[in-house]
Amino acid sequence: MKLARQLPASHPGRLLVRSCLGVTLCYAGEVALAQQCHQLVLDARKPVKSEADQQPDKRAAAKTDANTTSALVDTATAMNNLACCLSQDQTVHSSKALDNAYLLFKHARQIYAEAFGPAHPRVGLISRNLDRARASQNGVVSDATEALARGEYAHVIPGSRFQIQAFEYVSKPSKSSSSKTGKAGGKKKKKGAK
Repeated sequence: MKLARQLPASHPGRLLVRSCLGVTLCYAGEVALAQQCHQLVLDARKPVKSEADQQPDKRAAAKTDANTTSALVDTATAMNNLACCLSQDQTVHSSKALDNAYLLFKHARQIYAEAFGPAHPRVGLISRNLDRARASQNGVVSDATEALARGEYAHVIPGSRFQIQAFEYVSKPSKSSSSKTGKAGGKKKKKGAK
């Protein structure tokens, strides 16, 4: 970090060092600190898109397009890293963090797919991260005290029933058992009829 601070403020190495520090902190289990590092990197990289859209002349357009794509990919990498930290958030606000992680993964995947094509390994990696975030959003929490604290029960009508339709098939009773008892509804067959 000391050497990175000696670099000029606009040098890309400063952000790279901070990003690597964030990844290291995340692997070490310091998710909150890693999240701060990745948020700083993302905040620094986001303005790059708006600055790159202002092209002074047409001769520089080809060079600027390559720089813009590179900057967008770097921004998408920062989005992915921050989203990984947010998806590991275990605090009270974890559902909001998961929503933010999902949106960051989705946007990063879009940038990578446009830059490299949908078959690129990075697109696949972010797609798997996106699927994990989506699956985590579907978790059921049955802790009533936290639900009360969040105000989730504000619109519950006492005495009402809540029914969830599940896609589970229930076996029907066999017809042979009901015909033996003779108590089945409907018309009885006459002897000799088919």
